[in-house]
Amino acid sequence: MNSADFLYQGIIRAFELIFSLNPYILSITGVSIKVSGTATILATLTAIPLAFALAFLHFRGRQALIALVNTGMGLPPVFVGLFIFIMLVPAGPLGFTNKIFTPQAMILAQYILVTPIITGISLAAIKAVPKPIIETVYTLGGRLY
Repeated sequence: MNSADFLYQGIIRAFELIFSLNPYILSITGVSIKVSGTATILATLTAIPLAFALAFLHFRGRQALIALVNTGMGLPPVFVGLFIFIMLVPAGPLGFTNKIFTPQAMILAQYILVTPIITGISLAAIKAVPKPIIETVYTLGGRLY
């Protein structure tokens, strides 16, 4: 069997497992959706207000925070995974929590990965709004806080 046949057989087997509604596959899919959904919701609740603050408020360290967000958008997932592992391993600083290899650890890792991405995209979208529209919103009683 050559590599193309092996790949083809693997794809066929994957579709068979997916469409067989195997309870084990469904439970794995459910955990994956819960973990990713929770991390995305938590990151959105953090990132969008942060993007508004970075767009409209001027404070010390603002440029450094924007640079950190831009840097965070390129974080390698392997780095984040190792960082979380080192933090949560029993000998690590947060080892007492016993959360290693749990959905909570996966949520934390995905939160760290997705928060800078949502912040950066939201910040770019907010900055793209033309100044006359922002001034009109303020004139009509809109407030940042």
